Amino acid sequence: MAKKKTTAKPKAPQVITTTISKSYQRNYVLYLVGFKSTKLRPGAILVRMVGFDDFETEGSLNANGALSGMAKVYFALGLKPNDKLELRVVSKDEIAVVPLRQPKFKFRLNKPTVFATKKLKHIHFEAFRPQNLVDWKPKAEVDVYMTFGILEKFTPFKYCCGLTEEILRQLGTKIDPKPDAVLIDRVTEEYLIAEFEKSSSDFVKHKHRPKDVDVLVCWCNDERDQSKLPQIVLCLADKAKEAALEILGFEEESKTQS
Repeated sequence: MAKKKTTAKPKAPQVITTTISKSYQRNYVLYLVGFKSTKLRPGAILVRMVGFDDFETEGSLNANGALSGMAKVYFALGLKPNDKLELRVVSKDEIAVVPLRQPKFKFRLNKPTVFATKKLKHIHFEAFRPQNLVDWKPKAEVDVYMTFGILEKFTPFKYCCGLTEEILRQLGTKIDPKPDAVLIDRVTEEYLIAEFEKSSSDFVKHKHRPKDVDVLVCWCNDERDQSKLPQIVLCLADKAKEAALEILGFEEESKTQS
């Protein structure tokens, strides 16, 4: 007599339940208690919503279970303190939110944006995220600050503060043109004067002098005459690919596909 085949029951999805607190609400964070016992891993997390295929957002999960960048989830569900939210773990980098009330997907600002009022042309801007540091390039000096914030732990420096004329006065000196910031050397714990530029050649164009700056933080080092630059030039583009892979825990495509 032939044995009757048994069909394996599908595994129940791994579920995390979180309770919204005032601090989570203010900072648009979801705290995933016990996520380490699931297949979810720290890094970039894709967030969808059960029953609403068009809903999608992305956050960043740290090793302590804090999933940041959840403003879209908070606004869509009107989350408030003491709400209990169920999250289904789909994969190591994806979860699905179970809506506790009917979501709202149309959001409006108090007034039209500058883009709307000035009828600016539609172009695509690649959003700054740690995972696209490999292909992303800065458009302005402020982007270099953002990049350094992500890559700082991969450098021998820590960001201390911006450098103002008042701080220079308190230090008893005057530097013209004024450098941008104060860094701390992680090894010696000394304060360092730093300048941030998109390209090292901008350091020369803006008439900065090597004797006034300890560290030049830039995206690319394109200055031909290196004697016109500070002794330390931190080129962030050189670190971006390795750092992005390290942060996200990804293997290079060439290795995974070989």
